Amino acid sequence: MPVRYIRVVPTPPHLVRQRNGVLLLAVQFLHALAQGMSVIVLPWIVLDAGASVAGAGLVLTAGFLPFALFGLPAGVVGDRGRRRPMLGAVLAAQSLVAVAACVAAGAGGLPTMGVLAVAFLLGTGRVFVDAAMFGAVGAMVRRDGMLSAQAAVAGAFNLGYYGGPAIGGLVIGLAGARTALAAIAASLVAGCVLSLALRGAAAGRDRREAATGMGDGLRLLFVEPTLRALAIIAFTWSLMASGVITLAMPHLRRGLGLEGPQVSLVLAVGVVAMMVAPFLLHRLSGRVPDTRILVLGLCLYLVPCVAFGGAANATLATVAYGPLMMANAICAATIIGARARRTPAHLQAMAGVSGRMLVIGGFTAGSALTSALTQWVSIGTVYLLIGLGMTALAAVAAPGLAKAREASRLAGSPAFARGG
Repeated sequence: MPVRYIRVVPTPPHLVRQRNGVLLLAVQFLHALAQGMSVIVLPWIVLDAGASVAGAGLVLTAGFLPFALFGLPAGVVGDRGRRRPMLGAVLAAQSLVAVAACVAAGAGGLPTMGVLAVAFLLGTGRVFVDAAMFGAVGAMVRRDGMLSAQAAVAGAFNLGYYGGPAIGGLVIGLAGARTALAAIAASLVAGCVLSLALRGAAAGRDRREAATGMGDGLRLLFVEPTLRALAIIAFTWSLMASGVITLAMPHLRRGLGLEGPQVSLVLAVGVVAMMVAPFLLHRLSGRVPDTRILVLGLCLYLVPCVAFGGAANATLATVAYGPLMMANAICAATIIGARARRTPAHLQAMAGVSGRMLVIGGFTAGSALTSALTQWVSIGTVYLLIGLGMTALAAVAAPGLAKAREASRLAGSPAFARGG
């Protein structure tokens, strides 16, 4: 009887134990830190120039607009192109934009249109950096390790993006907005230098089957049953999750009458709580199906939403805000990881950026919707509605994902993943 040999492919180490993985996480953090600082620095410059609050609010819109314009082309480049030169070029270009803004601010001020142009250019760079990140992680990590890997990437992003405003505000207070722009440029330069040290598949040398065009990723997301269900859930989640962040500052500042240091403390607790999510998801990865984790994450909103919206003082608000932001982080990372796990390696960037476009669209619409609701009901009531909405979404998502997964299995879809 012939002896059959089974080739055992060793499981690659977790992202944080790989040289390229550590570099990617560092680049993600530094880039997110620059983006997070710009969220407060650029509107600050607009307000200092005497523009209205509405004018300052347009900065965020200008930063998000490139996702709608360039998301799909960036996804194609992220899947087809060589990621190391792409990351290096984009980060270098972003740093030059920040330096130019710094020089202009010192030479006589930066007009509102100039600030909006800076926000737009930085946002355009973010689209291509995101695409390269999705593609690099897809080339390095096996599909069954995607949840844990994407949780680590999301943790690096959250630490930079949500910690950035606090750091930007501190730099403005100590040295002014021009120095804060220089700090943004420095963060981008550091990210550029680290990106050039990437090697192998992360750098784009792993020449797998390339996507044939923008339609491939879109067909995968919106035609394949499980990924289509995840896309619908992600958009609906983002509509409501945006309100958690959008209304936090008005609730703390005007609803509870907290001063700057107290508000900063509450927000800092939220950032720390978000950093628990990657460790929790790493422990659950492989033990609990990712779709079940997503449903559980949606259920986590109700109690902290009610508690935060009904908080009467800073202590209660702080205690509630931490779990609320942790629920946000768990759902965001799980959505990304579940989608990446079911996406072929050569479409990771396209699927990732397309999914990001959906979520940002949901966040933009949800922010406007929840802000409008406060004209008729209290902020506390809006938080209650968000908690109830997330619970209802969980109740619909559980059977919906199970049905979609069965449809994927029967169709023999390559996106079907066991245990999901």
